[in-house]
Amino acid sequence: MRLRMGKVQAPGDEPVTMLELFFDLVFVFVITQITTLITASDGWTGYGHAALVLLVTWWMYDGFAWLANNVLPTATRLPMLLAMTCFLAMAAVVPDVFDTGAWIFGVSVQGSLGRPLVLGAFVLAMVLISALWWVYFGTGDDERGLHAVEAAPADRRAGLCLRAFGHDHLLHITGLVLVAAGLHEIVHDPAHHPSWAFAITCSGGVAAFLLGQAGFRRTLGTGPVGVLLTGALLAVALAPLGVLVAGFAQLVGLAVVAAGAAALMVRQHSPVAA
Repeated sequence: MRLRMGKVQAPGDEPVTMLELFFDLVFVFVITQITTLITASDGWTGYGHAALVLLVTWWMYDGFAWLANNVLPTATRLPMLLAMTCFLAMAAVVPDVFDTGAWIFGVSVQGSLGRPLVLGAFVLAMVLISALWWVYFGTGDDERGLHAVEAAPADRRAGLCLRAFGHDHLLHITGLVLVAAGLHEIVHDPAHHPSWAFAITCSGGVAAFLLGQAGFRRTLGTGPVGVLLTGALLAVALAPLGVLVAGFAQLVGLAVVAAGAAALMVRQHSPVAA
């Protein structure tokens, strides 16, 4: 059962939202990162470090799980997106949380930063992650995809589900992992020039997510893919910006590309556009 505004509701009255599922995915990524504290340690210290990080992580997750179950979904959207950004930042620095990544982990828990440029990078990271979420869930593709599967002939449904919710979603998850790894380098020091590897990783992550959405749309016929393919190409093209200018500049570009793609996709399905 789920609690909603102080009342117990029967299962099925309030289905789990896609935002909550996306939030759970990011949380699982943090948990997998915690295992590195154990595998990278030669002694019992790693177990202690992992336990401490798990305690803090679970405390955060438990609080937002309560929030999602007791407040209307429309009111929790922004806090949940902020929490997801914090979780991704935490996941990226977990392997170094007791060394160089300690301050990033700490400010992710607090949700505030003191250095202006780092604060700006943190806000842009939130915009980027939120925009990627909006590309899938905010444009109605998830609902249209389910309707497309239901409308398909029975003998084709299994294949459609395998391609759309299996292969295409794998690109979504791959993209999120790559974006998190790239953000680790950029948010840690936004003014520095990331290596080609990290710049391509971050841009490639955004491109992979957009390509995954394009594949999802093409598989189920939920909408045009031109905006997504263009966004993926632009994201890859922004990699040199980080190396030649600064990681912050690349992050600005990626946030604009992702937000622009989401806005155009929403407009494609708006009543005015129709």
